[in-house]
Amino acid sequence: MANPNPKRENLQKGGGPGRPPGQPNKITRILKEAILQAAANVGKDGRGKGELVGYLERIAIQQPKAFCVLLGKVLPLQVNLKEEQPDTRTYRTVEEVQQALAERGIPLILTEVPMVLPAPRSTDKPN
Repeated sequence: MANPNPKRENLQKGGGPGRPPGQPNKITRILKEAILQAAANVGKDGRGKGELVGYLERIAIQQPKAFCVLLGKVLPLQVNLKEEQPDTRTYRTVEEVQQALAERGIPLILTEVPMVLPAPRSTDKPN
């Protein structure tokens, strides 16, 4: 009777466990190389100008959505931001706030808005 699990039989006969961890499948590797070579052959102008970089420039111009997807896959997933100290200044007047905003290049013009109260409604009902 044949062994229902031939891979286990190969291991018992001294065969290896398969490809080492982290090593890509041979077909996958060949396919990736072919895709990169095809893009390099096409290039920016359809004749190979700029090779792979030229092709990617062409995609970025002609298909920006597709290029952004590709860009998102190669950008680092974690962005290290430098933590800034919070601004703890206290402003006591409107003029101090306006000056601080102007120093940062944020124009803010506050004008006095006269307070206009609505005219009182007549409580008399017409007859």
